[in-house]
Amino acid sequence: MDRKSQLQLKALLLSHQRGTDPGAYISKLARFSILRPAEATGTFPPAGRFVPDKTYCKVASSTAKKPIIPWWWYLKQKEPVPSVAEDIFKNVAFDHVIVYPKKNIWIYLIVEPKKPVLELLKNQDTLRAFIIMSIINKNFNPRERDTHRVRLGKMITSNEAKKILTFVVYAEDYKLAASIPKGVPTVKHKVDTNGTNWAISYPGQKQVFWSFTELVDTVF
Repeated sequence: MDRKSQLQLKALLLSHQRGTDPGAYISKLARFSILRPAEATGTFPPAGRFVPDKTYCKVASSTAKKPIIPWWWYLKQKEPVPSVAEDIFKNVAFDHVIVYPKKNIWIYLIVEPKKPVLELLKNQDTLRAFIIMSIINKNFNPRERDTHRVRLGKMITSNEAKKILTFVVYAEDYKLAASIPKGVPTVKHKVDTNGTNWAISYPGQKQVFWSFTELVDTVF
């Protein structure tokens, strides 16, 4: 996915926020995200005063200094890695995350991953459980964690794990599109004469969603 499309994806995610918006910042982001890439010009992010309501939705994107890795703290705090999650621990990092705090839903996105990572995404149960386990255990004081730590096996069937969503985002020219495992949620980027479309597909749902808010409100 080219740089301009990556910016449009970021705009799409940021447009999910709510808050005090006298400068129509969110509307500008939403419009930027659906323009044809050649027409998506100007400063990004667009001008506009905006104070987000962090109780509704939070959005973050990875940087070189701060990648999105739910288990980033393991090495520093000498946290044991479950053997079934070792490859995930070593090889999976995400590009973006959206959190809906009130519903405790975490949506992780990875853009056009390489084939070895696609293979790891195939085991959605383990991946989701490892993510939520890492989030929960991070909140415990390291000195108390041994007596409070939640275990991967228990989390696999938990309601909390069902609220962890891990999406592959890809454009039409993504060479590994046919290799995306069944059961992995996707966001397909498509450009036509009318503009840019972001089609969100979630396993078990026949409809295509056009925003994560629509997906969350429908499924959860």
